Amino acid sequence: MAETENDGYISGKNGAALDVVVSGQGTAAAGISAMFSGAQARSVEYPGAVSGRPETSRDAVAFGLVNSSVSGLVIGGDPDTFGLVIPLSDPVPLRNSTVWGQFVSPAPLPVGYGTITITPIPYDNTGRVYFLLDHAIQAVDGLTRDGVADTQYTLENTIDGEGHAVSLLRLATPATTKETLAVTVRGKMRAETGELLTNPADILWDLLANLCGLPVEYGDLDAFRSECRELGIELHGVLESDTVTVRAQIDELMASCGGVWSGGMPGIARIYPVV
Repeated sequence: MAETENDGYISGKNGAALDVVVSGQGTAAAGISAMFSGAQARSVEYPGAVSGRPETSRDAVAFGLVNSSVSGLVIGGDPDTFGLVIPLSDPVPLRNSTVWGQFVSPAPLPVGYGTITITPIPYDNTGRVYFLLDHAIQAVDGLTRDGVADTQYTLENTIDGEGHAVSLLRLATPATTKETLAVTVRGKMRAETGELLTNPADILWDLLANLCGLPVEYGDLDAFRSECRELGIELHGVLESDTVTVRAQIDELMASCGGVWSGGMPGIARIYPVV
C-alpha cells in the first residue's frame, strides 16, 4: 500500500518509483512527467488533496491529474502501490495460429468489436474454411472476393482443437491463393446477453478481464459505461497485433473515445473532462 506524507509527497511501497506516462497538450501535460519522476513525486497541482489515508492519496493521484487538463494518463509501479495490478509492459496476449498445429502461416488471432471488415485467415489448406475472429461473433453481414460480392458461405461459431471459441467462414466454392477476401462481421458479444460489445467500457472490461485475466468485474466500469452510453459513444475495431503492449492498447482505446484511465482510479476509466 502506498505511503503518504502530509507535506504533499507520494511514494510507492518502500519508496518504489512510480511509472507515470502522460499524453496530452499544453503546460499541464508537459509539466506532469517532470513532476512525477523518481521514487517520490511532489504535487503542485493539488497539494491539499495529497494527505490522509493511502486510499485518499491514490484517488488524488488519478483525479488530480485528470483535473490538470491532461488528455490521457497511465500509472503503474510497485504492485502494492495501487489497487489494481496491470502488466503495462506486457504485450496484449492474443493467441497465434500456431496453436492449431497445422496452419498455412503463423499469424496473431484477432479479436473484433462492433461492425468491422476483416481479412480472414486460412484455417486449412482446402481454400474453403477461413478463420474470422478468436471468439464467437454475432453475424456475418457480407463477403467479397476480389471486390465481387459472394453470398454462398456459412458462418460457424464453433470450438477449435484447443477448446477455444472461434468463428469460421465456410465457402461454397474454394478460394484461390491469389483471391482477396473481405468479410464484414458483427464481432464479439457479451456472453450473458448476446449484446454486441461497442461501448468503450465493455471493450476495456473485455480487454482487461477476459484477454489479460485481470481481476476486473463488469460492474467496476459502470460509471464509465453510463457516461459513454449517455454521450452515444461506440467503438468499432480489431485487436490484431501481438506486439502492442497492454498500456499502448488501452491508451489507444481511451484516445478513441476521449477518456482517461488509471489502474488506481475508482472506476478505472472516465470520459474527460471529469465532472
